[in-house]
Amino acid sequence: MRDENKFISKRFADKTEAELVQSVSEAGFFIRTLQRAALDCVEKGDSNGISRIIKAYVFVGANSEVSIPLRSRKNRFIALCALTCERAIAAGVDEDAVNDLWESYSRLCDDCTMAENVNALTIKLLLEFTEKVKTASEKKLSASASGVKEYVAAHLYERISVAEVAESLGMNASYLNSSFKQQTGECITDYIQKQKVEEAKMLLMTCDDSLSEIWTSLGYYDQSHFSKIFKKHTGFTPKQYRVKTHNSQENNSM
Repeated sequence: MRDENKFISKRFADKTEAELVQSVSEAGFFIRTLQRAALDCVEKGDSNGISRIIKAYVFVGANSEVSIPLRSRKNRFIALCALTCERAIAAGVDEDAVNDLWESYSRLCDDCTMAENVNALTIKLLLEFTEKVKTASEKKLSASASGVKEYVAAHLYERISVAEVAESLGMNASYLNSSFKQQTGECITDYIQKQKVEEAKMLLMTCDDSLSEIWTSLGYYDQSHFSKIFKKHTGFTPKQYRVKTHNSQENNSM
């Protein structure tokens, strides 16, 4: 099991997160508002937000720390780095990757000989960790979208609810639906409907099962509801679609 304080130097090992936040902001390395906003942007993977905060720091915050000694700047950088690492892990970035970054930034901080070096390193830290979180979030969203599609394909002939899909993936239903829509442009319910309609179209064209046998086999309990959904996605009722495709097949065979 990893030491929970591994991202914090011995000087900060016994401090709580609130105390670390205070040590970062006390001397104005980041004014408190900018620091809190920066850490929030890192955890969200908000590249645009972190860029705005960095600009605000460059034009506003940097002027408040002219007299701060280099050693104090380095100490506050280590504290900020520790908090950033913890936020990144909480957001889903691989812990080993974060550990490597922690060690790299700690060495780079030790090598800083001027205040400008520490300032530049802070900006680099925030940008890189924000991008790492953003990439991890995108991978997670992509994986969840694939999981939804796989579940729907495997349970197409059953009644499917968003809650059941979410439970199978170990995710919150509302979050899963939101992330799926972000990835695909449609909500899970619409995706399920489209897949069932596509299957119904295939059955209507290739088998002689009655309409009631088809819609019940696909997990629908109400014919009017099935017909409404089918028409929504095709422009035809199931009966109209079967007649249309059969007529087309007969014409092509002549």
